[in-house]
Amino acid sequence: MLTRAIRSSEEILVCRLVNGKVTYVHRRLWDSIFRLQDCFEKEDLGAIKEIHSSFGHHKLETIPFPEWVPNDIEKDAERLTFSQAASALGEWFDASSIDRPERHTR
Repeated sequence: MLTRAIRSSEEILVCRLVNGKVTYVHRRLWDSIFRLQDCFEKEDLGAIKEIHSSFGHHKLETIPFPEWVPNDIEKDAERLTFSQAASALGEWFDASSIDRPERHTR
């Protein structure tokens, strides 16, 4: 099944970013997501992984944000402005309704 192939890719984040629905996010946008993390619910940024049991059952596991975020993504995010990150996410991300937080650092 195509969705299983997409979900198993290391280049794809599966989370509930858009309206609580399963969302597939390519790695090229992870730095923007990290930069804008204060604009989202942390639960929505958790990476959803499908675990297969030896009995053939499927179970969903969530890796909390930011535990799944690679170090290089964090470093790339530090270089982005709020506007650059918002622009990368496109029209569905309504930056006009959000107070622009200062540059996020951990």
